[in-house]
This record gives sequence, C-alpha cells and structure tokens, in this order.
Amino acid sequence: MKKSITLVLAALMMLSLTACGGGGKDKGGALPGIDMKSTDTQTVTPDRATLEVLNETFFTYLGGLNYFTDGDPQAKLTYADLKEHIGVDCSEYQYQEEYQRGVYTWYAAEDEACCLSLFFGDNGKLVAAGAYNLSL
Repeated sequence: MKKSITLVLAALMMLSLTACGGGGKDKGGALPGIDMKSTDTQTVTPDRATLEVLNETFFTYLGGLNYFTDGDPQAKLTYADLKEHIGVDCSEYQYQEEYQRGVYTWYAAEDEACCLSLFFGDNGKLVAAGAYNLSL
C-alpha cells in the first residue's frame, strides 16, 4: 500500500512540474535582458541583417505596407515570425508608451543609415512598419 501511494505521489509531482514548465517558447516579443516597457532605446544585439534581407522583408514579405489592420495577413505576424524571417534579433528596442507598442529596429550590416523598424502592439501583433533608406 505504501509503495502504491508513493508511486501515485511521484506521478502527481511529475505532472505538476511539466504543467508549470512553460516550454521556454517566446511569447511574441520578449527579449532577454531588455526592459520591454522602457521608453529608452536599448541595444539588443550587435548582429546585423543584410540590406538585401531587409529590402526583401519590407517590400516582399510585408508587401511594402506601412500600416496593418486586422484584415491584413501581416497583422498576424509576431516578433518571433519576423526574427525568423530576417535571421537575427533586432538591433534596438524601444517602447512607445503613448501608442502602447514596441519598436524593434534592424540596421543593415552595410550601412546603419538603412534600417527597418517594426511596430508591435501590446498584444504582440504587427501594427506598422517603417523602412528607412531601403530600395527595391
């Protein structure tokens, strides 16, 4: 009887540990070591995307659009989706409190005057994009 109770308790403990695990999955925009509500510009990574990738991301993947509404397929994209597409984390992050959104900016490896800024709402979904000195 004691062995049965011990086995049941051990099984319950295992289940409770796996239920609380969280899986380590990125919830759309969390960046390690970054204060997601800070209005200060914070460096995320020194890694840079290529100008070619930033151009393709804005003009093709995002359709060259600056604003996204619920009906646009791009409005379903998260930071994790864009990071995967671009291949590196953003260069900088800043929170815009007045608009309740995070601004993730990627600078081009070839020229820091060329960048792509993506604006994600507090729900983690893409709401706007800004391309600076990018061209087709």
